[in-house]
Amino acid sequence: MQDKDFVGEIVDIEAFTAEGQPVPTNCSGYRIRVNDQSHQVDKPTMACEEVANMAAIGPVEKVCVCVQMREAKPRVLQPGENIDLTLAGIECFRVHERRVVEVSLNSTTIQLEVPTTGEEVKRVAIEAGIRIESDFVLFLEREDGQEDQIDDADLVIVEEGVCFAALTGDDNS
Repeated sequence: MQDKDFVGEIVDIEAFTAEGQPVPTNCSGYRIRVNDQSHQVDKPTMACEEVANMAAIGPVEKVCVCVQMREAKPRVLQPGENIDLTLAGIECFRVHERRVVEVSLNSTTIQLEVPTTGEEVKRVAIEAGIRIESDFVLFLEREDGQEDQIDDADLVIVEEGVCFAALTGDDNS
């Protein structure tokens, strides 16, 4: 499909991603999804704060904006960061209200602002005096006894009372 086919049209970036097609750059605007609401924008780039405002959850300072890419983990957008809506693979945006929850890491209770990242969970734990290092491997302990590894850049959205474990990279227990 050539860009000229879309002059004067609003293109749905999620639909193009689902079809594996590149998002046209020569169109009248873009339809994006923020949480469960569809929004129309007239430019190919948006600031993190613009996406946050579309969600109407609360002040920009109290939310976390994430972009969901096809076949990838969500990525947190930083304040002031611009996102190119024509990037291949954008599916939608999620805006989460920031809140503080009490969680356990290696059997020690800490307060954690979520959403966050795996790297930030370890940083908060280290600042709280838990004897781990930033290169430890982080796991979320599920109720069924299984563990999910959380990489440093992974988005972490958890509820009150969940348990994490942080182990040295060479710990095979």
